[in-house]
Amino acid sequence: MFSVRSQAPLFLLLAVGLSGCSEGPAVVSGKVAADGKEVTAGGIVLSPLATEGNILPGKPGMADIRPDGTYSLQLQPGANGLAQRFTVRFTPPAPYPSTAAEFKGALPQDVPLIAPYQGLIPKQAEIEIKPGSNVINIELI
Repeated sequence: MFSVRSQAPLFLLLAVGLSGCSEGPAVVSGKVAADGKEVTAGGIVLSPLATEGNILPGKPGMADIRPDGTYSLQLQPGANGLAQRFTVRFTPPAPYPSTAAEFKGALPQDVPLIAPYQGLIPKQAEIEIKPGSNVINIELI
């Protein structure tokens, strides 16, 4: 027979072990700017960094940048909880024709393309994120 008293250390260990897995997701939002102006297109990718003790930090989070320069995304914890540090990447929008004319099929070779925000990178390559709500403004250089 097992008594509750003799099993107390086991229950305590189980409770402590389960409490480490209770971290919830992180919601990250903010504005993206370059040279003090809103970036109105493109995408943001936040990728978790593995650390000692957290080799399965979770999946990256991705968000499109809205026309007002804002973004919002949710990050789920990995097998060992939410990563603390994330790399920040910016994906510029695809180039588009510089004329308002609608093109069907191939573009004529003499129509220049506009490629906004090409070559810009986040000023801060890594950020810290905690479970819950996070406001992270991203400056591109």
